[in-house]
Amino acid sequence: MTARLIRVAKWLWLALVAGAVVRYLWAHWDEIGPQLRAISPARLGLAAACLIASKLLLVVVSQRSVALAGHRIGYRRMFAINALSQLAKYLPGGIWHFVGRAGFYHADGLPLRAVTRAMVVENLWLVLSAFLAGLIGALAYYLSGMRAGIAAVGLIAVWWALLWLIRLRFGGERSWRASLGTLALQAAIWALVGVSLWAILPGQSGWRSVALAIGAFCLSWVIGYVAVFAPGGIGVRETVMTALLVPLLAAPDALVYAAAHRFVWVAAELALGIVAKTAIAPPLPTPPASAAAEPESALH
Repeated sequence: MTARLIRVAKWLWLALVAGAVVRYLWAHWDEIGPQLRAISPARLGLAAACLIASKLLLVVVSQRSVALAGHRIGYRRMFAINALSQLAKYLPGGIWHFVGRAGFYHADGLPLRAVTRAMVVENLWLVLSAFLAGLIGALAYYLSGMRAGIAAVGLIAVWWALLWLIRLRFGGERSWRASLGTLALQAAIWALVGVSLWAILPGQSGWRSVALAIGAFCLSWVIGYVAVFAPGGIGVRETVMTALLVPLLAAPDALVYAAAHRFVWVAAELALGIVAKTAIAPPLPTPPASAAAEPESALH
């Protein structure tokens, strides 16, 4: 009954968001149209390039999570798995990208326990890293001088410690170097995504606006991720991002550019999915029910 109610809520949420977007565009197109046309092709290209680079680095994160579970998947294969399975997150139900990922892993010979461990580790890495990267970015904007530096150093130390504990808990690794490498990789991923948002914001320059863009995206991504009723965080991420960008832009303008960034995000995911399907085309798995159910329960 609970699962059915969640599915219904997700369909209703998608319908509500779609209706609100159409209504808003219809009522405000005279103001929105010039704003969107003002985004230069070069800035859009920079945003897309940063998003694609971040998703290519994310493949390495997936590889490391699988390696921590005692298995190895090559970069080319993992890229295809990521690019194809991530598109399913927009389907109502909220589990299909997990089911697809679990199916690919299981088809590659990972036992169910390793599948669960790899997916839990990867999602813990992503959520914790996005949250801490978002805090660092936001504090870098609101604080100044020594206070900003102390806050950043403290949060980076906490970030590293949490990554080390995750490695210790799920893989038994005590290497501080491996955790530091994971931190650097995650920092690069979330910085690139934040810069992609900054690239489409009009008239913004200077490192403080970049820092707030990183903070706004990362924190809104985390909130959208945990909002189980919104497939892919649609609507939730844009609302939170708009609120966090108010120091840089008026709320209606921030909402327009947050929505524009979502379109660039989806376009990048579709492009990578097409490349994976046409150039690599891994066989689509048909996972057993147990392979799909175990990661879902672990991640939710």
